[in-house]
Formats: sequence, structure tokens, C-alpha cells
Amino acid sequence: QWNLICEKAHFSAAVQMTMFVGMLFTAIVVGPLSDRFGRKICVFASMAVLFLASLGSSFANSVWLFGSLRFLVGCGVLGVLLPQYTHSLEILGPKWRTYGANMVEVFWITSAMLSLMVAYFIREWRTLLWVSSLSCLGLFPFYRVIPRSPRWLVANGLLDEALEILMKFGGKKDKPADPVKLRALLEEVRACQLAKEVKERHTPVDLYRTPKMRKWTAILSYNWFVTNLLTQAFYLFITSLAGNMYLNTLLMISVGYPFIPLVWFLQLRIGRRLTYAMFITLATCFCLMIIVTPPDNGMLITAFAICGSAFTYGTYCLIYVMFAELFPTVIRNTALSTGSTVARLGNVLAPFMATMAHLPGISLKLPIGIFAGLTLMAAIGTYWIPETKLAPMHQTIEEAES
Repeated sequence: QWNLICEKAHFSAAVQMTMFVGMLFTAIVVGPLSDRFGRKICVFASMAVLFLASLGSSFANSVWLFGSLRFLVGCGVLGVLLPQYTHSLEILGPKWRTYGANMVEVFWITSAMLSLMVAYFIREWRTLLWVSSLSCLGLFPFYRVIPRSPRWLVANGLLDEALEILMKFGGKKDKPADPVKLRALLEEVRACQLAKEVKERHTPVDLYRTPKMRKWTAILSYNWFVTNLLTQAFYLFITSLAGNMYLNTLLMISVGYPFIPLVWFLQLRIGRRLTYAMFITLATCFCLMIIVTPPDNGMLITAFAICGSAFTYGTYCLIYVMFAELFPTVIRNTALSTGSTVARLGNVLAPFMATMAHLPGISLKLPIGIFAGLTLMAAIGTYWIPETKLAPMHQTIEEAES
């Protein structure tokens, strides 16, 4: 509609990039905001931004306005994604964190499948955008139902509300929680936090002050960057692959369903770190297979790309869990935000990597070769990350460093 072809073709990649720039911007600010005001408030405020920006972009009458609104869509997407993931894991005990994290991915894949189905039947992009934006409205009635994170409440001294939530949802049917003992436990936990933590507000700088925080932040942030770059790039490479575009997209999305129970099983058996290292190594192998496959064997390249995308998606399921479990409560969402900021650089670069495959004299194999090198380095880096399976989640930086 805006003639983004020939000498204006780079505008197409730039417009795709604006949403990821919005995600990058939000990744910088949403962590500290969520740690300061709570996960629940950030989720619902971001959902409002997402709904309004997505609906507005369907009526945009210029590429500049459309790009600006897609920037806000990116802000809303990540503003919902990071705090809700932290919230999901904070309300669960060590035994159930793996299940909770994987259930989030089930809903993510299901929504992607539904989006593809809607896109197949609605080919006019404006109609597709405003129809898709209506899905945001389904969350707002749950504002009064979804509780705030008890961990966050305790970390911020709001013990009364934390006690109320734990009394409502804690305990068992035949053995309810004792409010007196529970209150004493919360006060003890809070007293320990106050005794250990320095009386200052935590910022992303705290992730680099101490040795373990610095090492974990650098390694996991790089791995998240690689995961996002590959995940997004594989989807954008669909137009360069042999076969039907919609069918290829369906296959890339649907392989996530069998991978969720596989990731689930492996996390419980061999842990997060080894599962992640295995998946990222297999993604590297499939990238190398694409490079050595003759260009005239297009369907085999497509198969390898789908397999590489599947194992990359497996690492995506794990990186959030590793981040959330490794960093302490007082800075957990800030750590997720910092890692996501680095990761969004991968999303920003992905459209240009996809465009690179269409340049004269350059094939799909050059960007895939770059991916192979990046994933190999990510696999090696996991050696220095500790295992978090069934480990208690730390409350303070001092506790994590000890």
C-alpha cells in the first residue's frame, strides 16, 4: 500500500524493526517499574497500551504513523510479558515452577496458532489488526481475581496483604494454613531481608557490582540475545524457504507443542542447564546442516530450518526460567528486564538478517553461518551457570552471593 519495494525496500525491515525497538525500550524500564510498583499493575497498564496501539495501527494512514504505533505495540507486548512471567513463577513453589513456566509457553503457542488461523482467513491487514487487538479486552475482567505476588509484597514490607493472599490460596483443603505461624514466618523472612540488604533502591547497576551477579547477567543475557535473534530470524526466513508460507509457519509454530512436554521432562530429569546446553547445541547442528545442503534441495533446507527453529524454541522456554530462578527477589524483574533489553537487540537485528538473504550475491547460508557461530558460543557459556532445579529462590543479593 505504501510502495515499500525496490529503492524503498529497506523501509519494510525498518517498520518491522520499530516494534522490537519498542520492546527494547520497555525492557529497560519495565523491570525497575515492576520491582517498584508491582507485577500486577505493570501487566494491566501495559495491556491497555497494547490494546490502544494495536487498534490505532489498523487505522494508520502513513508509514510513519504506522511505525510509531507499532513501537507502542512493542512496548505493550513486553510490558505484559516480563512482569506476568515473573509473577507466574513467584507464586509457585520449587516443585511447581517447571510446570508453571511450561504452561505459560502452552498459551503462547496456542495464541500463535490462533493468530495464524485468523491471518489465513483475514488477508486484509487492517481488518486483521483490529480483530487481533480485541483479544486484549479478555484480560481486564480478571483484574480483581488475580492476586499480587506475595514474594513482592513481603520484599516491600506489605505483610498484611501477603498474609491475606497466602491464607486464601495457601494450605490444603484438609489442612489450612495457620495464620499466626504464617504471620510469624513472614515477619521473620522480612527481618532477614532487612538485616542483609543495603538501605537503597536496587537498579540495573547492582547486577554488575558483585561477581556472581555480573557473571550470570553477562552469560544469560548473551544467551537470551542469541535465542531471540534465531527465533525471530527463522520466522522471517519463511519467505526464503521452499514450500507454502502458511504451511511452513504452521509447522514452525506447531512443533512447539511436542517440545513443551519434552522440555518439561528433561528439566525435571537432568535440570535446566544441561537441557538448555543440549538444545542450543542441536540448533547449532541444524544451522550447519543448512549450510552444507545444496541450494537445489530446497525442501530439505526447509526441514532443517523447521528443526532448528524447534530447538531454538526449546531454549526460549528455558531462558526465562533460568533468569527468574537464579536472581533474587529484590532485583529479579530488573534482571529479567536487563536480559530482555539485550535480547531485544536480537529482535531488532533479525529483520535485517532476513533482508541480507535476499541481497544480490548473498544466500541464506551467510546469516545461517553467523547464527551457527553465535549458538556455539552460547552453548559453551552455559558451563558457568549453576543449576537451579528445585533450588530455593533467593530473596536478596547478599543471599545469592553467599
